[in-house]
Amino acid sequence: MPELAARAKELGQPALALTDHGNLYGAIEFYEAAKEEGIKPIVGCEVYISPGDRFEKKAAAGGKDANFHLLLLARNLEGYRNLIHLVTAAHLESVYYKPRIDKALLAKHSAGLICTSACLKGEIAAAYLEGREADARKIFHEYREIFPEGDFLLEIQNHGLPEQAKIREFYRKLGQETKTPLVATNDVHYVRKEQAITQEILVCISTNGKLNDPERKMKSYGPEFYLKESEVMAKLFADFPDAYEQTLAVAERCVRAERVENPRAAQVRVMTVHGAKGLEFDRVILADLDRGLSAGGMDKMKVRILEEENRAVILPSEEIRS
Repeated sequence: MPELAARAKELGQPALALTDHGNLYGAIEFYEAAKEEGIKPIVGCEVYISPGDRFEKKAAAGGKDANFHLLLLARNLEGYRNLIHLVTAAHLESVYYKPRIDKALLAKHSAGLICTSACLKGEIAAAYLEGREADARKIFHEYREIFPEGDFLLEIQNHGLPEQAKIREFYRKLGQETKTPLVATNDVHYVRKEQAITQEILVCISTNGKLNDPERKMKSYGPEFYLKESEVMAKLFADFPDAYEQTLAVAERCVRAERVENPRAAQVRVMTVHGAKGLEFDRVILADLDRGLSAGGMDKMKVRILEEENRAVILPSEEIRS
């Protein structure tokens, strides 16, 4: 994170967004690193979304994917709270290959969020690339109905992939027809271009693959997934100047969050605990914390064990009753 933030400062870029797949684990480290360099941190998540009901375990209409990608950015504090709720619900309630949400849950917690159609794994893009343009348009309108005007954008990328070129042209047409703005983005899997081979090696280690195996899992799509200079991005999207400018416009719409040092849990989650009598938790999750926990904040919390129900509730100490 520090290297990423420092590079953004070196390139004169005012903001960065963190959008890890399906989680917010890096949010605090990212926030601190960006703040140290004077970069606006935008907290987001590339969530996994089911094609239908998130509790229904089956693939999409094309029969290929059980989960798609969708990019969410916290525009303000309400959006950050909703992002936490969505990610938490996905992990606790509806894991199917990946922790996932659905459109019904998204509609309930969409306030304060900016949403984009995501990468080639986005639901709209996937349908179009499978030759299902009518379905792609139907899915597009479903997302448009969830978000206020201007809060849902069509995301275009250019890492040199032919499929991305097809999506750019489809989104150009779709955006013009529906007056939906396009936004240009670039995935950053490593900070500098020369680090591409290092990432490939790490992926091979984590997946038990070999660099010389053309059929290995998570094979690299080239060395273009690095933090690019503004001039490079402008050249890549020369045919989409409005989408290029929209990137900065989105960043400016996101309010910079300020960390509060003495937070208090607004709500807690009741969860099953294995071996409650021995206080042996299989996991502890604090849900919907307004502003995170500062150092030393945990000593203000107590754990009450409800042995008769085999549950644990984590509560602020002043709310503990004898």
